[in-house]
This record gives sequence, C-alpha cells and structure tokens, in this order.
Amino acid sequence: ELSDLGLDVFLFDYRGYAENPGRPTEGLISRDAHSLWNSLIHDRGISPESLIIYGESLGGGVATRLTAELCERLSAPRGLILCATFSSLLDAAIHNYGWLPVRSVLVERYPSLDLIRSVSCPLLSLHGERDRVVPISLGRRLFNAAPDQGRNGIPKQFVTLPSAGHNDFLKVEASAYRAGILEFLKNLGIPSTLST
Repeated sequence: ELSDLGLDVFLFDYRGYAENPGRPTEGLISRDAHSLWNSLIHDRGISPESLIIYGESLGGGVATRLTAELCERLSAPRGLILCATFSSLLDAAIHNYGWLPVRSVLVERYPSLDLIRSVSCPLLSLHGERDRVVPISLGRRLFNAAPDQGRNGIPKQFVTLPSAGHNDFLKVEASAYRAGILEFLKNLGIPSTLST
C-alpha cells in the first residue's frame, strides 16, 4: 500500500524475529532503530525532513520511542504514522491478561504514553474499532496524550477503521486506510501517485 502511494519504503525485522539472531528487548530494538535511522541519514544522505516513521502494533511502540528521542535531539522526521498502537505494553497486557500479575512480571513496558508528549512532528494514528488485541481505547489514549499539532502547525489526525481488527485492516478497510494516509501526506505537502 505505501509503495503504491508513491512512497519509498525501508523495512526491517527486529532482532530475534524472522531469522535475525539476538533477543528482542525494548532497549536493544531501540538501539537498532537508532542505528537504522543514522544509516539512512549519514550513510545514505537522506534528510530527516524527508522521512516518515511508521509503526504498527509493537512497532508503534518502537516508532514512538524513536520519534520522541529524535524530536528531543532536534532531528525530527517529517511525520509519524502509528497503526494499531498501544498506550503502553503494560496497558495492552492488562487488557489481554488482566487475571495474571502482569504489573509485577512484565519487564518490557514500551511507555509510549509518556514518550509521545515529546513528539513534535505531525502525527497520524489509524486504529480498528474491532481490535481485540490492542483495543481502540488504548490507541485513542495514546493519541490524546500527543501534542495537538506538530511544530509546523499541522494538526494530529486519528482515523477510525470501523470494520478492522488488529491484523486485517488492509483486507477490510484498505480504502479508509489509504484515504487516511493520503490526507496525511497532503497535509505534509507530499505528492502522491494515487488519489482517494
């Protein structure tokens, strides 16, 4: 979908996922995300202002942390897109496993709710109303904690995907997903190869 919109996409698997060695801890994945960002900026000579960071689900936690830390260092990307992202991994764990003592046993926290306050670039959040893994209430909670607009005056946007769950939004809400991203790109001044 993103390529079809005329965007160049750089994807990576986390350590410990796919065939990558290592353990996927929050700190190590964050370090990897910074390494990849630095490679794009320094090795490939891409301007931070031409990059949009995108994260889904757990990837939204990684993307939120990376973006917040970049904004604090005054090296903000052009925008941040979050899809099916939680306010914190603890909140999602309590929702899914509330009968277990998750507060005392969960090591990885991904405190996106705290971090998103530092995100000074424009924000787009997309979330399915039927998401049972990360309920839309957690996505809205995260969105509500973000600044109302980016440093350039572009207001944050929340796109509800009424028929979508956690992993099926491209199957059941592709047009609404596409329209939300197209509107965000338009607000950022990025031309797209498609129209709504």
